[in-house]
Amino acid sequence: MRLRAVLAAWASLVVAAPAYGATPFEDPYDLPEAPRPPTLPELTHRDIEATFESTVGAVYPKAEAGPGWTKGAAEFVQRLNVEVPVSARRWFVGTTYESTLGADPARGGAAKLVGGNLEAYGRTVWATRTGLAFGGGLGLMIPVARFDQESPAARVAAAGAAVRPWDFQFFERDALTARPFIDVRLLDGRFVVQFREGLDWSFVRGSATRSSLSAITALYVGYKVGNLFGLGLEAFELYFIEGQAQDNARAFFAISPSLRLMTPLVQPAFSFVSTVAEPLYPQSQNAIAVRLAITVLWDPTTRKIELDERSERGAPAP
Repeated sequence: MRLRAVLAAWASLVVAAPAYGATPFEDPYDLPEAPRPPTLPELTHRDIEATFESTVGAVYPKAEAGPGWTKGAAEFVQRLNVEVPVSARRWFVGTTYESTLGADPARGGAAKLVGGNLEAYGRTVWATRTGLAFGGGLGLMIPVARFDQESPAARVAAAGAAVRPWDFQFFERDALTARPFIDVRLLDGRFVVQFREGLDWSFVRGSATRSSLSAITALYVGYKVGNLFGLGLEAFELYFIEGQAQDNARAFFAISPSLRLMTPLVQPAFSFVSTVAEPLYPQSQNAIAVRLAITVLWDPTTRKIELDERSERGAPAP
């Protein structure tokens, strides 16, 4: 809770402060290229973007955990996101799906593939010529995951969420979730700072319908090295405002340093994830993971115009 309050106050200062040293742009949405965060969206992109992200991690038990935990539980999480600009680089729609593969952390055995929920969202953004962009949106998490409560598949899903705690709702069973969020980003030279604050308001079906409320805070700091590489660091907090029975199991944190290759059409990113303090999965002491994300950029209209113009000038294609 303290981290989210500090980050929210910091973001308000960023919004109020001028971007000293920033170069004015003719088009406030045609901003200099900056390293994309591995998780948060690039706010003002012109291309259709598809990101394929694979996370390989492990959840390690506490000393008093059961015998099935002796070597920890390996998890593989696959994420697919597609985002499309629909109007003047200011309005975007997108969808995200996740699934996880792993053995039952408590009992071991063969690996199981567990499908997660499906998210559909829309967002908008306003940009200024000083490099500041801010906006927001609304997502809807559709409960398409199918597994029984307290089953091995449910424990595999919980372990998958433990290595990506900011994506907890993708593996929440029978939960229809509304996801409003706000975005802020500041570009200054080679530096980029991006912030997102979101709320997940879930309605969970079962013997009695109940609601839960959680907040997700994400902060990204990036730096462009030369023309091809971006270094970055992400920090996340998942905070259960209501719906958790124990006060000591409300806040969960993760950090993720990353390296991105910035090419015109394909931008791979490699990152490492580590939880801070106890992870989301019960009876575990830490969770670590590595991620490989490949973002494919495609603009069927603008890129054709650029290629035609280069051809007319006799310049080589990029």
